Amino acid sequence: MNKQELIDEVAAKYDGSVTVVTNKSEYEIMDGSNFVGGLEGTYMCELLGNIYYDQLPAITGALYDYITKGIKEEILAIENR
Repeated sequence: MNKQELIDEVAAKYDGSVTVVTNKSEYEIMDGSNFVGGLEGTYMCELLGNIYYDQLPAITGALYDYITKGIKEEILAIENR
């Protein structure tokens, strides 16, 4: 899955949270208000640290880069839980 495919699939499946499943783990993108210090209407992911993003495509792109280039995992699926 390339970056644009991930961005498109996350956008299509996001309903308050979405889970990116890799060959080694799972990473959830959620509304920032679910995190201590996060802001409602933003997006956060524990893997990316205490950083909130204003746009879903921005956090999805950052997560893609970190997963594929930083920790070198393979993205297998996008799930709603």
